[in-house]
Amino acid sequence: MDSEIEKFLIQGKKYINTRKFDLAIQQFRELITLDSKNFAGYYGLGLCYYKKCLFKLAIQNYEKALELNSNQYEAKMELCQCYHLSGQFEKSINRLEKLVKEYPDENEPVILLLLSYARNGQISKTFDIFTRAIKANPDDRSIYFSMANVFIELGEYNLAINNLKQLMTMEPENVYYHNLLGKVYYRINEYDKAINEFNIALTIDNDNEFAATYKRFSVEKKENI
Repeated sequence: MDSEIEKFLIQGKKYINTRKFDLAIQQFRELITLDSKNFAGYYGLGLCYYKKCLFKLAIQNYEKALELNSNQYEAKMELCQCYHLSGQFEKSINRLEKLVKEYPDENEPVILLLLSYARNGQISKTFDIFTRAIKANPDDRSIYFSMANVFIELGEYNLAINNLKQLMTMEPENVYYHNLLGKVYYRINEYDKAINEFNIALTIDNDNEFAATYKRFSVEKKENI
């Protein structure tokens, strides 16, 4: 690698690690000026724009990077995330379907595919992906947790509760599960159950501000019934 190109690449990565994305962008642009077919330069720009939530620019640079190296998993996955976060769910779904087949041992594409189908209004496909994923990985907590969040978005609170209770059989002292279950109970006005979950969360982590705040809300709501 040319020493000047390497210098820009190393400095760009350092700026990314310290979240100085504008400075990193300058380094990667200089790199591409020297080598217009450098995968790392376009990937670095894509990553910076992704972190800055400038999804259109991120997509342009990820796509250019993948033209130069079509086998880079991180670039493919982050491109899908940009499509998803910018509301381009069909494009996200199309690429994720290929990723799931290409990388069968990776759970990240499965979870994002599940969320993309849900936010695209394709609920039957969402359930299908969830069922297939759990059948393949019955102990994968990330799939249950993602689906619980989908159920909450859809207003299917009983299904969310079932998923979260299933998670607690696998990991009973996970604060996030108790926080989320407490929040679900709070939403459906079951304040005693909400308070119980927040108490458990606070027993596990007494600095849990989320649980403390929502416990207070729940107590106030209960008192005003």
